[in-house]
Amino acid sequence: MRPGSVLAAVPLGAAVFLGPTANAVLFGYQAAITPDRLQGRVVSVIFLAATSAAALAPGLAGLLLARFPAAVTMLVFAALVGVSAITATLSTGIRSMRVGS
Repeated sequence: MRPGSVLAAVPLGAAVFLGPTANAVLFGYQAAITPDRLQGRVVSVIFLAATSAAALAPGLAGLLLARFPAAVTMLVFAALVGVSAITATLSTGIRSMRVGS
């Protein structure tokens, strides 16, 4: 698959549609299980981790593009997303989430 092909947009489209839903579910669950006195601290740590990762991504992309072709850089980021998905899927914390009240 070429980087400029329409098929390259399919994973992005899935992320755009499924990401907000996953965020709402996970943040709702986090709010339900976290004691009220810790809500602010827990949300702050989550946002710090998320925004730190988001801030590092362009730098990592620039470093990779400086040393490797664009296709390799795309594969590295696809692999990182895949590792994240597998980690979340196999996470005992997520798998043991209580459903309902």
